[in-house]
This record gives sequence, structure tokens and C-alpha cells, in this order.
Amino acid sequence: MDSSKVEAIDTVRFYIKHVNAEDTQLQLTNKYLEASTGFTRGQAVEAVLIYVLTSLNKNQEPDISYMLNIAKAIATHKKKTH
Repeated sequence: MDSSKVEAIDTVRFYIKHVNAEDTQLQLTNKYLEASTGFTRGQAVEAVLIYVLTSLNKNQEPDISYMLNIAKAIATHKKKTH
């Protein structure tokens, strides 16, 4: 995981061109958005957004193994709702 990306979001220095800085600043200020490299906050939130670069395999198909592994890691920290 790249902690510099988390720091960039938290300080509103965006590296993703299509993300609106003003909207995101408002979300950060109101505590609706928090960037993290850790999974322990998963019990305290309603939703988790995952940003993972997806490489292509030898057949030029998306390799989603990274997303699956991150989702499994997050799931171990998510509270049960039922």
C-alpha cells in the first residue's frame, strides 16, 4: 500500500484528475471521508471504497486478484450486521 496516496487525499493534493477537490475537501472536513492504509476502521464505517490499480494478465484481461485479496483482508475487520 502506498501511504503517500493516503496523505495526498488527506491534504487534498489530488493525483486523480477526475476527482473534484472542492467536493472532497468538504467530505474530509465533515468527516464523511477518511483515507487509510489500515483495515481496523472497517468496524466503524458503513461503506469501504477500494482504489486498487488493476493490471492486465497475459491475455489482456484485468487481474482482479489484488482487489479480491484487499476485500478479504477488509472483511476480517468488518462488523457483523445480522
